[in-house]
Amino acid sequence: MAAKVERLARARGRRPIRLGAAYLRAIAKLEALPQNQSGADKSWVERTIRSWRAVCRNAVRLR
Repeated sequence: MAAKVERLARARGRRPIRLGAAYLRAIAKLEALPQNQSGADKSWVERTIRSWRAVCRNAVRLR
């Protein structure tokens, strides 16, 4: 998979992004947390998105 991504990046004239081992370990640790598992209550995400949209909708430009 990584080789395919690198080939595609080179074909587009871009360098691939390389992630360090420490960063990948941190991501694996976060994904393993109980609140990130399938079936965990994530209703707070919907409330947060709804609240943010209300903030944006009610925003007023200051001059």
